[in-house]
Formats: sequence, C-alpha cells, structure tokens
Amino acid sequence: MEDLPSVKDVYSKKVNSALTSMGDYVYAYYRPGEFHPFYVGKGKNSRVLDHWKNAIKKERPEKKQEKEIRRILESKKLPTIKLLAYNLQKTKEDVNSVAERVLQDAFGIQSVWEKRGGVERLNVKEGQLLQEREDSSRYPVLSLDAVIAKEMAEQYEEMKLDDLVNKLGAPILLVGLSKTYHSSYSREQLAEMARMYWNLDKYNKNGKLDILNKAKNSVLLAWTSKLNKSPTIVGAWQIKRGSCKSEDGRDAFEVVTDLDLHNKCIGIKLDGTGNKYQGPRIKIPLSE
Repeated sequence: MEDLPSVKDVYSKKVNSALTSMGDYVYAYYRPGEFHPFYVGKGKNSRVLDHWKNAIKKERPEKKQEKEIRRILESKKLPTIKLLAYNLQKTKEDVNSVAERVLQDAFGIQSVWEKRGGVERLNVKEGQLLQEREDSSRYPVLSLDAVIAKEMAEQYEEMKLDDLVNKLGAPILLVGLSKTYHSSYSREQLAEMARMYWNLDKYNKNGKLDILNKAKNSVLLAWTSKLNKSPTIVGAWQIKRGSCKSEDGRDAFEVVTDLDLHNKCIGIKLDGTGNKYQGPRIKIPLSE
C-alpha cells in the first residue's frame, strides 16, 4: 500500500511549538469541503494530531475518528483541522459560554446572507460559516495552518519581496487576501480565492505575465495582515504551467499543491505594511 501522508509531511515542523502556545483548546476534524465536523475533542500540546498519527500507524484503526481520517487520506485528500477555542485557562469565560461558542462555530448557520443593491430582501448563498459575534472577534476559529502562520510570524524577521523571490528562485504572483481572509479557511478555500484575480493585463506590457505563465516552477503566494500587523504569507502553491486563462471575466491560474513549498513559505513576514502590497503583483527573479 502506498504510504499515507504523515503530519510532518503536511504541516511545518513548527506545528508542535505552535500548538503548545495555544494552551488548552477544543479542536475539530472536518471532511474536505464540509462545514460540519465529524469529530470534536479537547486537549493541549499536540493532542489534536494524535488521531492522525494513529490513523496511519495502525494497520486497522479501531476508533471511528481514526477510521475516517484513514479513509480521507486513502482517497488522496486531507482532513481539515481547526481550533474552535483555545487558551481556555486565560479567557476567563465560564464553561457554558465556551460550550456555546464552540457549538455555534462548529454547527451554526451554514449560509452567507448578502444584501443586494436596490433590493430590500437578502440573497442567501451557501458558504463558509462566519459567525459575527462579539466573542468571535476576540477568539476567532483558527485553522491549523493559521495557528502555524501566526506562531512563525512572531519568530521571523521581516523579508523584502525581492529577497523572497530570489530565495525561491521562481517567478511569483503575490496576492493580498486581507479583505476576504478568515482564520478558519482551509488551504483549498484560500487557493480558490487567490488563484482568480482581476486585471493582470497590465503585466503583458512588460512581459511579466508571459514569463509567469511559461515558467516551469512559478509560484502563487497569498498574504494577509489579519494575523499580525505585518503582511504574512498564509498560502503557497505551484502554478500549473501555461494555465492562465479568463474565467468569468477574471484572469485565473490553475494551482497545484506543493507541501514542501507551503511549509517553506507559511508564516513569512514581508517588510512594511499591507498597503505596500495591495493588488496582485508579479515578481521575477533577478536571474530571469
């Protein structure tokens, strides 16, 4: 049987220290693309990862959550992991408040309501659960990637974009997600948000778009300033060569998951403020 992806394959080696910084927490496992978890538990340190480790270590997992994780991994997909509450010993919330918050975030409303211009009624669309509550702004749900990015950003020195481009040795399309980013989003959701952007035509004038589209190892990076005050990389993907095309009036690239690239880039802080990097930017290595 083909080896199943381990925790260390999928997540940065900083995952254990990042989880330790979260104190006592409540966590949840989700099937890819679903909003209701199939398992919720409580722990600290790297407890949340034990289910994954057991799922691939045992020839025949016995616990239901381990069987489900194994099934997902065998289908060549990854479960989504989120922290629904954390640093519980520091929040000063009573047990009932924590329980209510966790239940709302895990099993709450599954639709996004949008107010349409010129129309009094609301348009209901299926979408990610984003509870707008006072406590949600203080204790937002964190994907495991957000936990790692937040922890690593506190350790990294700020890096200039040119230095990052030359470090990766590949053309980069950098996009900002600060206005739309939520710390609960999965990698798949971030990739879908980042890969489609308006008006890349201006880069045709200097040939950068053509270089990006034809390069063998071009990279898509997404940043947000919501995790800390500096623009921080929260997603990285390989761009499929020659895949630039128009979708619904937008320029879009197909992206390919690259675990090593993701773990190398997540949590890197760019110098300056987010205003410096607004809009899509294409950067080419000096060697090009």
